[in-house]
Amino acid sequence: LATTHHLASIENAELASADNPEEPSADLSSPGKVNAVYMLDADERQLSLATEILRTLACQLVPFMDTIRFLAEFDGERANCLVLNDRLPNMMGLEVVRQLQQRGVPPAFVVVSARPSTRGTVAYMRAGAVNVLEQPLDPQELIDSVSSAFELDQVQRTQAQYRSKLCSRIAELTPRELQILRMVLNGSKSK
Repeated sequence: LATTHHLASIENAELASADNPEEPSADLSSPGKVNAVYMLDADERQLSLATEILRTLACQLVPFMDTIRFLAEFDGERANCLVLNDRLPNMMGLEVVRQLQQRGVPPAFVVVSARPSTRGTVAYMRAGAVNVLEQPLDPQELIDSVSSAFELDQVQRTQAQYRSKLCSRIAELTPRELQILRMVLNGSKSK
């Protein structure tokens, strides 16, 4: 019961600080912004342990024990990393990741598993996992994995911004400029 109260107070404090205008902006793609780690684990003790370990990082922690609530409240613009257990009551962790990918908001993610299998680990890595960690958690391994996820997230956000700018510029081309661009991309000379 004390742990449940502790997790609830952590979650409330993290969510309240996210709404506080004096806190750093939610634009996490800029240097100096606070990274946000969403955590999903139905095991209260494991979630509490991961929360305590990750408090050493300068980041916002947003813990969830319920998969449905997590999926309803997940904010892809705010999340820089997801730490999730592979075995959840309502669905497997891989299904959670696939749902986020279908929404177009896949964060860099780290998987935690009590009994990781080779097949499961391969599936997670193919889906883009930064790492698959075995419980009991090694604190330094979790910190290193989340730090790597932050770096990957920054690269992905930078690439997404670049693609968005590129698409905007292409959309502004005249029909003739677009024709010339296609010719150049196909190997023809522009003159």
